[in-house]
Amino acid sequence: VKKIIAMATDESLPGSRMKDGFLSFSQMQKRRSIHKERSDKQLLVLWHSNEKIRRFASALATHQQMTHLLAKNDVPRLRLMLARCLDRGMSPQKMLVQLNLTIQGRYKPRTEVTTDELDNAEHALILGGPRSLHALQHSHGFLSKSTILQNRPRPRFVTSWGSTAERTTIQLNMRRFALALALPVASRAIHHL
Repeated sequence: VKKIIAMATDESLPGSRMKDGFLSFSQMQKRRSIHKERSDKQLLVLWHSNEKIRRFASALATHQQMTHLLAKNDVPRLRLMLARCLDRGMSPQKMLVQLNLTIQGRYKPRTEVTTDELDNAEHALILGGPRSLHALQHSHGFLSKSTILQNRPRPRFVTSWGSTAERTTIQLNMRRFALALALPVASRAIHHL
């Protein structure tokens, strides 16, 4: 009986090769939890390796598609398009989409932007907002919002929250807004948010 009690409380038995019939209920639970932990670790390792293989296969497929497209098509302004993609930090999948758009003629990277194009796109952005500009960009080839803000930075105003404003603050705001340096007639301060 002492031997049976000693075996039932022995902590090393669940990890041993002893048959299940000779183990107590608590030892069997411990053995099952040990086996479950081992299988979970193995499944996790297998899942990670499958994920790595899947990512590698996806990158390889994207690379092969890009190589095939470049071999079959003459892409206009290829260097400029790739430079823009790399500047923006695009993933290879997005670069492939951009390459397809360039081959189809729906994307043409520009080397220079004229002031008329900037004016038209800026007016569309001011009057219609970013959604209107996006729609005009796809339908009429307007410039994007990032191009507008890159070439024409927005004026930044000095805000004043009081009922009075200093003369220098008003003059600075007027200069930045490219208006005349005449002071406003109203006694309240100009507030810009």
